[in-house]
Amino acid sequence: RRGILKKYITEGRIHVGPWYILPDEFLVSAESIVRNLLLGHKIASEFGRVMKIGYIPDPFGHISQMPQVLRGFGINNIIFWRGIEYDQTQGNEFIWQGPDGTDLFAVHLPKVGYCNATSLPEDVDQAYKLIKEAIDDLLSRETSKSLLLLNGVDHLQAQPHIPRLAKELNKRFSDIKIKQGNLKEYIDYAKETVKPNLNKVTGEFRSGKDAPILQSVYSSRMYIKQANERCETLLEDWTEPTASLAWLLGNNYPQNLI
Repeated sequence: RRGILKKYITEGRIHVGPWYILPDEFLVSAESIVRNLLLGHKIASEFGRVMKIGYIPDPFGHISQMPQVLRGFGINNIIFWRGIEYDQTQGNEFIWQGPDGTDLFAVHLPKVGYCNATSLPEDVDQAYKLIKEAIDDLLSRETSKSLLLLNGVDHLQAQPHIPRLAKELNKRFSDIKIKQGNLKEYIDYAKETVKPNLNKVTGEFRSGKDAPILQSVYSSRMYIKQANERCETLLEDWTEPTASLAWLLGNNYPQNLI
């Protein structure tokens, strides 16, 4: 069904990328993170378009250079959850600055993470109660007029009743409009309506105070991590540099072998 998927992606009905897979940033090399984005862009482009949203909702903390990495791919924003304390961000949106001064428009997800509107019941009264709680939580940290309610989450299928539910919920709210959309629409409207002088944060995000960062992953199945590190070292520090030097001297570059 590649054809229909490509059609929907090209039309903007399905958004894919920019990553190939969400990285655990502290378990792989810097080059692996860059290649991850390169591969994600390549595959997404083959299907029509790349989502230029730095959506990294669930990795267990974030490296300080992520603003530089994303900016290098033309991405000027990030949406994430773990690793930073809510006292640091001082709102739903803030500015994250990398070591070189590069900055991103950053969105810090609520304490429940990227599922504050998941598994909504078809019953309007029950759904209204859940949505109101989520909205009240977002309003307590409001920095723009754009509030993000995330219905999708790991291991769950799409809920076909959401369009009807959104229409019914809008009848219940007098000062809030619920719209089913995508992350780009959210980011664009947040930037349009954001308050001036957002809080600026620098450095890596490794705190587990408000959301666990599951540091036990660093020592589990150590043999796999060691094997991955050996592969990264061989490819990044030896094979590719040597092959590049040989290519400059007139030899064929062994792309298919690497």
